[in-house]
Amino acid sequence: MTTIVFNADLEALATKISFSVGETDVYITNGNAAKLTRNFASGAAEGTVVGAPVVSAASTRFTGNSNYVNTQADDSENITMIAIAKRPTGFAAVDAMALSNNGLGGVNIGCSLWYFANGNIGFSAARDNGSGSQTSGIVSTTPADPLAWALVIGEAGTANRFTNMTTDQTVLGANTNARFVSPAKFRIGSSYQETHTGQIDVMVCVVIPRVLTLAERDGVVAQLRTYALKHGVTV
Repeated sequence: MTTIVFNADLEALATKISFSVGETDVYITNGNAAKLTRNFASGAAEGTVVGAPVVSAASTRFTGNSNYVNTQADDSENITMIAIAKRPTGFAAVDAMALSNNGLGGVNIGCSLWYFANGNIGFSAARDNGSGSQTSGIVSTTPADPLAWALVIGEAGTANRFTNMTTDQTVLGANTNARFVSPAKFRIGSSYQETHTGQIDVMVCVVIPRVLTLAERDGVVAQLRTYALKHGVTV
């Protein structure tokens, strides 16, 4: 496959990316409302917008359960989720989701890049709790500034891992039990859980149905950083 770098190519809605890492869902949520539904990955289904997210040059501000993007990206047993996002100034002390399928039917935990009410950022991916029931397997860190842009990665492989590439923070979960895969599609800026009503600014979301090698991860991160810098954001 040909790898197209995240640069001016992504300002054209006709662009489709074939990542060297294989099957991918890529949403670029900045600068143009028409881009919100666009899945920039080759052969991937488009999304739909619910409500009226607020689009700016660098990102789109979403409010959980009010305005968000319904993607066609699926949960999977092994998964990598990446986002460039931040909380807005004066954000209410409620949870917000950069990318999530949590809460469908009130029972499916799913996977989430989770911005907590207390300013922490983390990742959850449902796993067996050892008794045949689901547990969230949350792993999280405390950034120096939750209002600062961050490039964050959640990985569900042998265990759940969360990495904030911007602050160089990583935490690995202890639960290595089997995943519970949710049937729900991922949402950008929201979950399916009615209490997740927080606001979040999102520039990019990526979903890959496997865990990347370190070299693959660093290659994708480098592309995302190049794209963010083009819009004045350093992550």
